[in-house]
Amino acid sequence: MSFTKSVVILLSAFSCVQALATPHAIRDVHHHRAVAARVAQPTSGLDNLPPLIVPKKRDLGKRPLRKRCQARPAPTASSSVVSSSSSSSSDTASSSNTASSSVAPVNIGSDPTSISSSILSTSSSDTPTPTPTPTPSPTSTEAPTTTSSSSEAAATTASSDSGSDSDSAVSSFLAGTNSGEATYYATGLGACGITNNDSQFIAAVSEKLFDIYPGYDDVNPNSNPVCNRQISLTYQSTTITVTVTDRCTACAETDLDLSPSAFSALADQSLGRINMSWHWA
Repeated sequence: MSFTKSVVILLSAFSCVQALATPHAIRDVHHHRAVAARVAQPTSGLDNLPPLIVPKKRDLGKRPLRKRCQARPAPTASSSVVSSSSSSSSDTASSSNTASSSVAPVNIGSDPTSISSSILSTSSSDTPTPTPTPTPSPTSTEAPTTTSSSSEAAATTASSDSGSDSDSAVSSFLAGTNSGEATYYATGLGACGITNNDSQFIAAVSEKLFDIYPGYDDVNPNSNPVCNRQISLTYQSTTITVTVTDRCTACAETDLDLSPSAFSALADQSLGRINMSWHWA
């Protein structure tokens, strides 16, 4: 008995499951079609609306480059609303009752005029103001003084004056006839840098005369102006002319030390020393 109940319950459950899994249209297809033919399809309110007119895109590539965009005022909250409503009303004549309207693009950027003016003002403010360069005042150029020519002229004058002074000093030095003693010595290289022999008529003047002769620098005896000066000397009735080429260290100021041949022309060498007179030739 229990087994039979169990089988019945299983069959009932299987039938229920099969009934639930089977589509409703399959069981009653013709009935549903009839009901669908009698019931009108619901329509929405959007079907009565006129077609939406999409604004035609402007060809920006054909716009001339020379035309500039007109400056638009900065957008505000109220102006953006008015702009959007006016744009939607102009684009679609009968879209005022629609749930959504097309909003025209609004330039939300800054005003180009204000931007350019701000840029210009910034650049003008950043540009450093050139400081005026002080003009150098003209300086007067002094004429060069002819110091070289004047100095040369002064030097020439001084040299000529010194030359004339030295000439006058030389001419006045032991001028006239001088008296002294004459001796003789073995000749050779003299103080004037000249090498002589005994046969030449030469003489050595006193060192006192040699060292103080006008124009001598007391440094180089070879450059002493007294060198090569001629002297005319006389002993008794004989007069000869000799040339100064040497310096005598043991002679008095007006004494002369002669070469052997010059002394022999005046007197015998056995005398050794004679009194004579002399003057510049």
